[in-house]
Amino acid sequence: MSLSLRRSFFKRSRRTRFFPEPYGSDGFEIFLKSRAAPRVAFFFLINLVGGTYIFRNRHRFFDQDSSVDNDIPAIRKLRMEVVMVPWLVLTTLLVILLINFWRA
Repeated sequence: MSLSLRRSFFKRSRRTRFFPEPYGSDGFEIFLKSRAAPRVAFFFLINLVGGTYIFRNRHRFFDQDSSVDNDIPAIRKLRMEVVMVPWLVLTTLLVILLINFWRA
């Protein structure tokens, strides 16, 4: 047995020891890719639950606060934008990732 054949044999056996090949040798890549889509979907659902929580409690988070000096409407709007813009960007990226995983 040549050195390159031995190396490929040991690499393959080490890989299958930690990740079983449920679909044969060609299905290993499919097995790894199929595990990514549910993860993205799970984080997408958590993201939506977090967005729903923020939306339902928006008056508590973003309305006028009598204990804060100079709490004008522009400051309140800025507070909401600081939270909503990153949330919308991350949600959009998660949707794009989820669509790409489903198309692959």
